[in-house]
Amino acid sequence: MPLVNLPPFAVTTPTSTLWNVAGATYDSVSFSVAAQSTAPFSIFIKPDGTILFVLDQGTGIVYQYPLLTPWVISSADAGSVVSFSTGHTGGTISSTTFSSDGTKLYTSGSPPETVLQYTLSTPWDVTTAGSSITYDASAQVTNNFTISVEFNTTGTKMYLLVFNTKTIFQYTLSTPWDISSGVTYDNISKLLVGAPANNPQSLTLKPDGTQILIAGFFNTITQLDLGTAFDISSAVYNNNSLNTGTQPTNPRTAFVKPDGTKLYASGATTDTIFQYTL
Repeated sequence: MPLVNLPPFAVTTPTSTLWNVAGATYDSVSFSVAAQSTAPFSIFIKPDGTILFVLDQGTGIVYQYPLLTPWVISSADAGSVVSFSTGHTGGTISSTTFSSDGTKLYTSGSPPETVLQYTLSTPWDVTTAGSSITYDASAQVTNNFTISVEFNTTGTKMYLLVFNTKTIFQYTLSTPWDISSGVTYDNISKLLVGAPANNPQSLTLKPDGTQILIAGFFNTITQLDLGTAFDISSAVYNNNSLNTGTQPTNPRTAFVKPDGTKLYASGATTDTIFQYTL
C-alpha cells in the first residue's frame, strides 16, 4: 500500500489575553479631566470608541468628550466638552452607564438607594437628556451605598454592586432598558470575598456574561469568572488581578472595550483616566 502524506496535526496554544486583566499593560496613554472634574468616579465610552463620558462624583455632572481617534483616550477633545447635570444632591452619585443604543442614561447613588434613568432625545448626546425616572433598590440595599449599576447587552438584566456590604444583586427587567416598571429582584446575589472584596467600587460585565471586573481600593482591579453566563451567584475568583500602581491609585472604575483589547481606569485620588492593553 502506498504511503499517504497526511497534514501535520495542528497544535495550538491559547495565547489570548482578551478580558484578562492579569495580562494588562499600561499604554503610557492618559487624559486629564482636571478642568472639569476632580472626582471622575465613573467612565463610559460609546461602543464605536468616539465619545468619552465622565461622571463627576462631587457635582453629579456627566461630561461628554469627543475622541478624535477612536479608543485612544489621549485624543479626547476637552475644548469640545459638553455636559449634563443629573441634579443628584444630598448624597453620593457613583456610577453611570448607557443603553446599547445610546437613548438611555443611567446613574446610581445613595441616599436614597436608587437607580435613575434619563431618556436622550438624540442618542449619545447628554445635552438632550430629559427628566429622570427612578428605581428604588432599598429593599436590598437599605442604609448602604448603591455604588455601581450595570446591565447585560440586551437590557433585560440589571446588576447593583453595593460598597458597604460587598455584595452584587441581580434583577430582571420585563421591558428591556426600562426601570420604570417590571423590575424584579431575582433573589440572586454574590457576596465578594478575598481580593474582590477590597472596598469594591465598580462592576463591569463582559458582553457574553462570563466575566466581571471589580475595581477597588489597594490599587487593584480583579476579575471573576461566571460559571453560568449572567448568573452572578456563579462568580468565582481565580486569582486574576491587575495592580494599577499609580495608573491610577485606588481605581474607582474600570471600563473595557467590548472586544476586550483595551481597559480604561480612573481613581479616587486622581483627575486622570489611564489606558491599558489587554
